[in-house]
Amino acid sequence: MAKTERIEARVAPEQRNVLEEAASLRGESLSGFVVGVALREAHAVVDAATVTVVPADFAAAFDSILAAPPGAHATQFERLAGYEPLREGMAPLPAKG
Repeated sequence: MAKTERIEARVAPEQRNVLEEAASLRGESLSGFVVGVALREAHAVVDAATVTVVPADFAAAFDSILAAPPGAHATQFERLAGYEPLREGMAPLPAKG
């Protein structure tokens, strides 16, 4: 078994009562319940900050840009820049030159 570390939290008696009741309803120890809920929330926070979800058609267009030969990117980027859901608030494309 992997070595574990201890985390402590101070809670009001009413908070502890609710946590104990919830743990009991799930058939878990108080510690297991608190750690499980905290980990789920921690993963959600990390995912929200690090994962970008885009529509499938946008992902396909972006993938085609990555697969395109050098020099073909300008046109492909212009096509992506025209993707309506992204247009609002998007910086203008650099002028061709």
